[in-house]
Amino acid sequence: MFRIILVAVLPMVNWKVTRAQDCARAFIHAGMNAEKVGKHDQAIKDFTIALQCDSAQQLAYFWRGMAEANLKQHAKAIRDYDKALSLKPNDSKAYFNRGLSWEALKDRNRAIGDYTLAIKLNPKYISAFINRGMCKNEMGFYDSAISDFSKAIAFDPLKANAYLQRGTSQAALKKFPVAIKDYTLAIQLHPKFEVAYLWRSLARVDWGEDIYAALRDIDTAIQLYGNNRFWQGNRTQA
Repeated sequence: MFRIILVAVLPMVNWKVTRAQDCARAFIHAGMNAEKVGKHDQAIKDFTIALQCDSAQQLAYFWRGMAEANLKQHAKAIRDYDKALSLKPNDSKAYFNRGLSWEALKDRNRAIGDYTLAIKLNPKYISAFINRGMCKNEMGFYDSAISDFSKAIAFDPLKANAYLQRGTSQAALKKFPVAIKDYTLAIQLHPKFEVAYLWRSLARVDWGEDIYAALRDIDTAIQLYGNNRFWQGNRTQA
């Protein structure tokens, strides 16, 4: 008797499951479109409805986490990335994004841990190397940071930001000629990289290089960025 009831009910159960999944996918699609155009609040609502339809939708947690992070709701984002990772433990992007939120909350140890997990899953994850290196810079681990930036450059020699960040590590170690070389490479790859001009000027001043070359860098940075107090203040310092 039980088998007969089960056979009769099973198609209805499968139909309900299919409808729930279809509902979830529809709202995930709507949420992704909203998120891509910057409608973060609407995206969160759509992903939440998707999860009400089907709580096993990993993409809904992942994308809701991104929307929350974009609204600087990093604690909520981390919880959603946790859930996304519980459903898909090999998602390197979820580890990377969770690392970004930990970094935003100034928890650099946990951020480094997540970037490291992302790299283990994707050994050529350039952004993870760069962000891990930036965290290490903030913590004073300059040699280790240089290693991360160098690996990013090895995978993509056209990554201007990797040269810029490696230059900051070199400058912190008072290796100013090498830092200036990295800033110059960043500028060659990205001629409108105003921060690279600024940091190169400061490295030139610290190294005791031609003050006029430093002033030219500051002037270029002002032209690129705009004539505001921050840049003018640095020009005065130089």
